[in-house]
Amino acid sequence: MIWVLAAIVILGRAGIQVVPLPNVILVWGAWALVVVSVLGAIVNVASSSPWERFGWAPLSIVLALLSFVVASSPA
Repeated sequence: MIWVLAAIVILGRAGIQVVPLPNVILVWGAWALVVVSVLGAIVNVASSSPWERFGWAPLSIVLALLSFVVASSPA
C-alpha cells in the first residue's frame, strides 16, 4: 500500500494525476520520498549482506535520484 501511495504522489508530481490531490501534498510527499529513498540507499550500501549491497543498493540509489528529479522539477 505504501508503494502505491508513493507511485500516486510521484506520478501526480510529474503531472500524471491518478488521484486528485492538492499540490502541497504532492510537493511534500515527493520530498518525503526523496528522504526515505536516500535513507534506504544508505542502509543498503552499509549492509553486511552482499545481496543488499550489490543488488538493492544500486536500485535504491536510482530510485533516490529519480525521485529527486521529479521532486525538484517545477510544478
